[in-house]
Amino acid sequence: MVLLPLPGPGWVVIFAGMAVWAAAVPSGLAYAGLAGLPPIVGLYASAVAGLAYGLAGSLRQAQVGPTSTSSILTAAAIAPMAHGDVARATELAAVLALEVAAIMLLAWAFRLGFLADLLSQPVLVGFTAAMSLVIIAAQLPNLFGVSGVTTRTFQTTIGGLGRRVDVIDAASVAIGVGALVALLAMRRLRPRWPRELLVVGAATLLVAVLGLQDVRTGRLQGFSLEVHAGEIVGVAGVEGNGQREIADAIMGLRSLDSGVILLRGRDLAGLDPEERRDAGVGFVPEDRHGQGLVLDMTLWENSVLGRHDDPEFSRGGVLFIRKMKHLAERLLVEFDVRARSIT
Repeated sequence: MVLLPLPGPGWVVIFAGMAVWAAAVPSGLAYAGLAGLPPIVGLYASAVAGLAYGLAGSLRQAQVGPTSTSSILTAAAIAPMAHGDVARATELAAVLALEVAAIMLLAWAFRLGFLADLLSQPVLVGFTAAMSLVIIAAQLPNLFGVSGVTTRTFQTTIGGLGRRVDVIDAASVAIGVGALVALLAMRRLRPRWPRELLVVGAATLLVAVLGLQDVRTGRLQGFSLEVHAGEIVGVAGVEGNGQREIADAIMGLRSLDSGVILLRGRDLAGLDPEERRDAGVGFVPEDRHGQGLVLDMTLWENSVLGRHDDPEFSRGGVLFIRKMKHLAERLLVEFDVRARSIT
């Protein structure tokens, strides 16, 4: 174990730590969002990884913690298996991190670093450029203060923003654009200033002084609805004004700050999506491509999503493929779905 010496007087170390915190916290939250994980996961990944490397590492210039590349690749790997369940996504991400660590250790033991030199430079450049577009687009809903935008791909993000132009929050845009301008200006005019720390502090103070709130969570305040057996209730309004949030909250895809969700007298507020489905709640998402289906999977694989671990379809980690295909064929007949094949 190598302990790195302090780089200067105590106040310098403290000030440097605050500057790193101001940059690491927002980026950690954003990276967690890119990976489809709770924000707290990004904070843990930043803090724990940095502490572990500080105790065992030897390079001061090494970047330790979550990155945009690892976040996007994590989302691509775990999303088809998580089925929108945040808790399951967190577990899958932890397992994936351990698997990657094991592979990295094996690569170090067998001196496999030369494999990186075999990657095509044009492929790397194209991947980096595309990844930059995805990252920028994924943060635009936060910049504009808009909710209900699927950020699965660059196209869905831009399309969702285009449909919600009328609900853009002016205060969010003003603070976001002002912070970006301040960061770029200080980078050019005062490069030695801790710009991330100053901008984060100023933005936080401005939000507190002006008493601003997250408009995306305020739309459902005081919402109450009662539906009886046999009734069909529609919630009218302009798209993006809370309808999707209502459905997500009922299904458990969005947590509640307060309130109850009663089904036949049973409170579902503390249950996860799988438990609510077992209790009798059905969910038809508005975005079939983003939430309803995994487009890279076949019809029979999609038909069993969320039920693959039921005793009827698996046991001891072994999947009963024939029964899954029979389920898909039965659903096609029951709902009169015209498809060329289930495979």
